[in-house]
Amino acid sequence: MFASVLLPFAERGAGPLHHWVMLAQMARFSPDEIVFIGDNACFDEERVPFGEWTKVGGLRFLCPTRDQFRSYQFVVLDQSIATALASAGGGHLSVFRRLLLERVPELEEAFFQALQPLGDRLEAVLTWSNCPSLRAALQRLGDVPLVHNELGPLRSPLYRETFYFDFKGVNGNTSPAAWEPGEVRTQMEGAQLLSPDEVRGLLVADPARVQAIDVAASEQLVGVALQVEDDSNTVAYGNGWNSLELLYDVMGRVGPDGMLVRSHPGARFRYSGGLGRQDDSVDSLAFLARVAEVVSINSSVLVEAVLWGRRFDAKGDNPVRFLARPGEGADWATLAFNAFFLGYLVPSELLFDPEYYRWRLTWPSLAECHARHLQVLTARGTCPIAALPDARSVPAEGLVRLPAMWTSTLGLERQVADLSRRVAEAGGAAARWQSEAERNWDELTWFKQEHARLTDELAAASQAREVLQTQVQERLEGLQAALDAVQARLQERPTLLSKLKRLIRRIP
Repeated sequence: MFASVLLPFAERGAGPLHHWVMLAQMARFSPDEIVFIGDNACFDEERVPFGEWTKVGGLRFLCPTRDQFRSYQFVVLDQSIATALASAGGGHLSVFRRLLLERVPELEEAFFQALQPLGDRLEAVLTWSNCPSLRAALQRLGDVPLVHNELGPLRSPLYRETFYFDFKGVNGNTSPAAWEPGEVRTQMEGAQLLSPDEVRGLLVADPARVQAIDVAASEQLVGVALQVEDDSNTVAYGNGWNSLELLYDVMGRVGPDGMLVRSHPGARFRYSGGLGRQDDSVDSLAFLARVAEVVSINSSVLVEAVLWGRRFDAKGDNPVRFLARPGEGADWATLAFNAFFLGYLVPSELLFDPEYYRWRLTWPSLAECHARHLQVLTARGTCPIAALPDARSVPAEGLVRLPAMWTSTLGLERQVADLSRRVAEAGGAAARWQSEAERNWDELTWFKQEHARLTDELAAASQAREVLQTQVQERLEGLQAALDAVQARLQERPTLLSKLKRLIRRIP
């Protein structure tokens, strides 16, 4: 049996963080295979879309019916623990940070009491976040395996969906962060290595989008990828970095004109310029095509940068930092590429698959994971996809200093000149708008005249058609009457009719 621990008492403005995770697990695990542990809000039925198909990112699953939902076993943690978590103050983010980084004695004991009755039936515990209190409780139970899952950095529609599977941690404190080249070589021994082009071919779900990208769009900029401000990567695993520090760091290297800043689609606050150019790319791939390097704290765009051959700088605690480590031998880059993208990342088809999870509990090597994941990924067929063309940014020596732009705008004469320029530009624009309006009015008048003329012609044509139809109908009726008269006379003279038929047959 598995136990799913839904991070309790954490709030980011939309209720229990991992409510959907529970529903997705119910789509794969039967009631006798899993038990759920969380706070009372995790099991509230009011917001459950019973029996409906649900999609989170690119992951689709069928929610249980109400009866199916109630057939699962739930362990509700005491609400008093929330008071202990909030006692240090700081609001919801402070509670979230404590859950991710600190051992909370009251929570550790609650986890221990919830899991102990499962005894030897407990195969592993599943979680979606790091939680030192949970890790400590499992150590008291005899080091029960703890599986950390999270949606992977490659998302649909551009990529094949992936997810993280890590016994050590997720987001921060992950296994790859501690991998050494020698260990990776041992773990990958015997693996069927693919070229980076072949790996991209497996992981890209929309090759047409890649073909449509403007490979000549590179502006040799440094791309800054911001992220959700209250995501665990930012709250707990940023190594002291925040978005503002990141922007100033890059601006100090290349200046505001040398950086392109991309906001996260789900960010609470949108970047509106000021410390660098605001990115308007349609998606992350177009963004990567414009830059020579990507700098971020923990954004998944860092992983995309590696996939497409872009240089990157990961400031936070991120598993992709493993790929920046130098290794020995000419084959290291390809080996590390395969280890991360095919050995570590897992195809979404295997998420919450009980058989796959039990297989992972046998501790297969990276090479064995690589082979199994390849079986899933190659089922759809693929063709190699090349990396983005190389681009280089040229950082300045020392900190970039900017001219006194703000002070230079304070002079009254400058302000008057600037206002006069703006008035002149507005006057020119108004004249252009007036000219455009007059031209549009002339075109509209012509269109109305043409419309009236065509309407009259159409009416005349319709009237002529009606007259013609009447004449044709009258002619047809006359012919039908004549034909009926001929047939009547022929029936009165059968002998003459028979002779006429014989004559007709003799006609060659």
